[in-house]
Amino acid sequence: MQSIDLVVRPLELSRSRPPDCIVPFIDDHDLVELVTEFEEARGYEPAGGYDGIVPAHYAFGPLPPYYLGRPDGASRREIFVLGCSCGELGCWPLEVRVDLRRDTVVWSAFRQPHRPDRSYDGFGPFTFDRRRYEAVVVDIAASLDRPAR
Repeated sequence: MQSIDLVVRPLELSRSRPPDCIVPFIDDHDLVELVTEFEEARGYEPAGGYDGIVPAHYAFGPLPPYYLGRPDGASRREIFVLGCSCGELGCWPLEVRVDLRRDTVVWSAFRQPHRPDRSYDGFGPFTFDRRRYEAVVVDIAASLDRPAR
């Protein structure tokens, strides 16, 4: 079982006053770096180009249902866990299927929607303790709801 953390940081390639983005860390490894290394090892061009998702730019709805694979109460299980390094989610997203199980949450079936011929077999699946996962999601949502000081 892997550990999960969601880290809020400034969007890396933004020029002035960068917005905050949410970046998943799996076993203390940045998902942006993990998927970039995976794509480079397979010779995918372009490789990488990802950063976290920017909640201020998009109407994700409440973050807990989103990260549980149920954005807007829908029954679909796919979510974008990374967006483009430019901050535009639809430009270059990384999608994952979220499977909720009794005691675990599983991220699998990664895909790059703009490159449907790419295979992400061997990237994941990542299995997280459900209680810990849900706590991380609630914590990140609460931290983003707090007014800046």
